[in-house]
Amino acid sequence: MEKNLKSEQYYIDRYDRSTVDLMRMKEKLFLDRDAKFKGKKKIDKFRRATNGLFKDLSLYFETGERYLDKSETIRKWMEEDRQRDALMESAEPPAGICCLVCSKGMEVESKVLHSGSLNTKDKVLFIFRCKCGKGRGFFHTGEEFTTKPEYCDKCGSILDKTHKRTKEKIITYYHCKKHGLVKTDKLDMRVRPEKADQNYERDRDRFCISANDGQEYLSFKIKTEQLKEVLKKIEDREANKDLYDKAASIKKLSLVDLESLLMPELEKHSYVKLELMKPIMHREVTVDFTIRDAQSGRDSYQSRSHFKKIMVDLLKDTNWRLVISNIQVQLGILSGSLKGYEQEEDLLKLVNKKGLKNKLDSSEKNR
Repeated sequence: MEKNLKSEQYYIDRYDRSTVDLMRMKEKLFLDRDAKFKGKKKIDKFRRATNGLFKDLSLYFETGERYLDKSETIRKWMEEDRQRDALMESAEPPAGICCLVCSKGMEVESKVLHSGSLNTKDKVLFIFRCKCGKGRGFFHTGEEFTTKPEYCDKCGSILDKTHKRTKEKIITYYHCKKHGLVKTDKLDMRVRPEKADQNYERDRDRFCISANDGQEYLSFKIKTEQLKEVLKKIEDREANKDLYDKAASIKKLSLVDLESLLMPELEKHSYVKLELMKPIMHREVTVDFTIRDAQSGRDSYQSRSHFKKIMVDLLKDTNWRLVISNIQVQLGILSGSLKGYEQEEDLLKLVNKKGLKNKLDSSEKNR
């Protein structure tokens, strides 16, 4: 039984052939358009030059993308054929298949791979043959193979099919019980040699670029994408200049600076002995803390509420924020967390509550 999986060179040649066919078609569109300009007014010189430029750029990008997709496409093709071979090896025929004419048991005559479409899986079709000559087809999954009936165009009844085979053709006759022979199909079995493609090797060299050229294209593509990001950021800055200016004016405090700012101000309101725990370093810096409420008679609710108000006011112009939902009070000891931000995108969010015009935080979601 012939294997589906071929040598790697088979798939390379298959991919290159499809690349050449595709690029020839795309190039022809530009050449046909250029031909329309010939013999016309001088003003068309610019149009011809522009068309030529677009052709060169289009083919450059197309051949580059074909190169980038080549390895993965070939790997996918080979894996698909490898799985088909594994299916052919492992598939077992359904048991107990009997002839519909004489009711005798039927034997497997052959099996073939029935390739699925985009929405169906590959299946193995087993052809069963009875001693009386009748045949039936069953898939390895158990369902019987059936062909869609042909209908008479005149009366709508189902047509009977008969076949005649010669060395060169298979002829199928379609008979209607009422109207007789209504259609004939001929399948030519002769193998004709492919017409030589005199320009294939030349075009293969043009359109199937080398590894060096492919890597150059990849480098160019990466730089182009980076340039797009730079230009996008420049546009964002121009459209949201006020917000960027505000973000730049934020006081960027280190942990030591933060401690120096908070301790004297909090002591004025009878919150003493601020202790900062070990920082947790991620995109932002998170620092847990404890502090004592030295004012007697202040209950937990008042202590927490007053502390939050003071902290929000102290930190509003800095790169630090109090995690409001995390504040706990027990026996006059308050605990909670502070978050510090350093990256520009995070600072922009601190000064911009409603969202930038160009949705600067979209890049954060795509990380």
